[in-house]
Amino acid sequence: MMKKLIAGAALLALSAASALAADLPARMPAKAPVAVSPAYNWSGWYVGINGGGAWGRSNWTNATATTGNFNVSGG
Repeated sequence: MMKKLIAGAALLALSAASALAADLPARMPAKAPVAVSPAYNWSGWYVGINGGGAWGRSNWTNATATTGNFNVSGG
């Protein structure tokens, strides 16, 4: 009997809480900001070159084999 009473009280509390949301005032729609054209834009032609390089050392070893030390580099 006690579980039914607690469940009924919880159901009543939850249903009453959701009804309070209907009392909120309506939101006024916000006006959109005025569009302003920028003083400079990035449209137009572009020609460019991109490159790079790297270097380092490599060494790999496990229980049965080893590769030794290598200097590695490339572009």
